[in-house]
Amino acid sequence: MLFSLPSQSNKLITTQFVSAKLFDDNYIDKIVNDLSDNDWQDTLVNKNSNDVKSENRICQSQIPKNLPLEELLRAVKQVNNEYWKLNISHIDLAFDSPQVCKYNEGGLFNWHIDTTKDKSTRKLAFTMQLSDPKDYEGGDLQFFDGDKTRLNTELRNKGTIIIFPSFVWHRITPITKGTRLALVGWVHGDCIK
Repeated sequence: MLFSLPSQSNKLITTQFVSAKLFDDNYIDKIVNDLSDNDWQDTLVNKNSNDVKSENRICQSQIPKNLPLEELLRAVKQVNNEYWKLNISHIDLAFDSPQVCKYNEGGLFNWHIDTTKDKSTRKLAFTMQLSDPKDYEGGDLQFFDGDKTRLNTELRNKGTIIIFPSFVWHRITPITKGTRLALVGWVHGDCIK
């Protein structure tokens, strides 16, 4: 005989992402203007515990000098408390610092998740749009939802932060024109087992 038990789970755990305008254009412009033309590095992917160049991720990145860490962490914690209720604790500035990614024409990041055996403490990821949507074509952040996968143009708005669990499949579609800048980072917690 089976007993019907009421669900004790988080009913919102299936929410793939949450987005909101976090900063105004002037603040975003300050972040972008503080970036150095000389500090861009090819972004690598981790394959078999080694960082390597890959055709699956074509972009450059740099760690920005001035990050709004308190505001970012506060926004992520607020969204987490409302949606996923994951055990999160910190942004890891020593080994997994937030970075600005620059996608030029041809740049992309194919389907992936942000949690790996080497990054198993990543609980939530965030992306903040630094570019005006008129500055580039393609380059959409897209979340995998089977045959319902679609583009969401709201996610292109400058100053918008998109927060999602690190185990959600997502990608950046190829840039066909212009340059897309985005601040990306992760909030950590205990190891996902």
